[in-house]
Amino acid sequence: GVVESFTVSSLNIYGNRTTNPRIFALIRFGKGGALIHRLAEIASEKVKIGLKVEAVFKPASERKGTINDIDYFSAC
Repeated sequence: GVVESFTVSSLNIYGNRTTNPRIFALIRFGKGGALIHRLAEIASEKVKIGLKVEAVFKPASERKGTINDIDYFSAC
């Protein structure tokens, strides 16, 4: 996929500052679909629109055949 848009979140769900900011991106696949998911294993200053990313799946023993089998996306 390709990053179309992204945000860096420095707050947790309670509004408290976190020590490890999380990156969320809108990831487009070809001409058809897109989804919003977490990026990991990449520094926030390296993320940019147009960055090519790939899905990193949970271990096979934890997969259930749903979209939640994707743990995160990382740069190619």
